[in-house]
Amino acid sequence: MAFIGDELMPYIDAHFPTTPYRVLVGGSFGGLFTLHTLATRPEIFDAYLAISPSVWWDDGAAVERVEELFQRSDSLDVDLYVTLANEAATATGSVFGDDVSGMFRGFNELIDLLETQAPARTSWRYHALPHKIHDMTYFESTNLGLDALFSDWRYPPELVPQGTDGLEVFVATRAEKYGTKRTAPTGWTWFGHQPRVGDPIEDALRFLNGAVSGESNDPGAYAWLATMFEDHDRLEEALANYEIAARLAEEADHPADHGYKEDVLRLQRHVGRR
Repeated sequence: MAFIGDELMPYIDAHFPTTPYRVLVGGSFGGLFTLHTLATRPEIFDAYLAISPSVWWDDGAAVERVEELFQRSDSLDVDLYVTLANEAATATGSVFGDDVSGMFRGFNELIDLLETQAPARTSWRYHALPHKIHDMTYFESTNLGLDALFSDWRYPPELVPQGTDGLEVFVATRAEKYGTKRTAPTGWTWFGHQPRVGDPIEDALRFLNGAVSGESNDPGAYAWLATMFEDHDRLEEALANYEIAARLAEEADHPADHGYKEDVLRLQRHVGRR
């Protein structure tokens, strides 16, 4: 862990674009290592995903270390997601022989510890996967875990009635947690196209204009804005944005380059430019 935390991660930060939010994922003995890191160096990562961790190892020492951490850190601010495969189905030919009682006992002790002693700011969840044996749980556990750990990254539909002010607050809160600079243009475009009852077109356009303001060079954002203008017969404005989308796509060798150019030609015919 010293190498990862003190050498590897600083090197990556110095040579590649990164954000400060860190997630450690490990399965089996890697899951044991994940819990060990949480217990001994909790400040290195913000979230931990332990996939069927080998908590039986060393008579459950990892669970004891996590308990010691909870006792000395009542304000621990981390996320933990733990899964458990069908270890009974895995047992034949494994290190357990036909006895997986140590695995289940260690896992139950971990869950009991989380239920009774987890600090208030520690968010944790666990997921049993009875349809998966030990070696087949990694992909599903990773998908489930990352989806849960980043659940607040998605834009909730209830933000739509709050308008651009609500979205700005949501984006600022998310940026503070994850260390991101601003929302991706897709967030604004998604909100711009959500159904509205009685809302004027200008309200939707405010979301879409947000996608193309500031530092956005995403041709898709301009294409979405153009689509909204076209849907409401504001063809000159639609054409102007399709032209920007086509130019940006060509500059970036974007796969939608040809489609945007076709949109430009189509709109030019509609408004009588050709």
